[in-house]
Amino acid sequence: MSSETHVPEVVHVIPPGIRKSQEAFWRDLPQLLPTRSRKREWVAYHGDERVGFGRTRWELCQECLRRGINDDEYYVGRIEPHWHAPWEEIDIDP
Repeated sequence: MSSETHVPEVVHVIPPGIRKSQEAFWRDLPQLLPTRSRKREWVAYHGDERVGFGRTRWELCQECLRRGINDDEYYVGRIEPHWHAPWEEIDIDP
């Protein structure tokens, strides 16, 4: 037996609806940053459509569900600087 430990590669596939929503969030983020406030800390997207702003992630998830949007079709992001797009791979040292 080898003394090396093999760590399997984990591949995460983002559902297309979430990915499209993430891309819309990422596209709009520079314009959203100056508008952030206590009432506008989070934002939800369904595809290219901005669903709305909220104080909490939970509040916006509930709004998406109320509108009949499936879990795999929307994205809720915090309005703050992000260094990497959610779909980009990042290297993590073991």
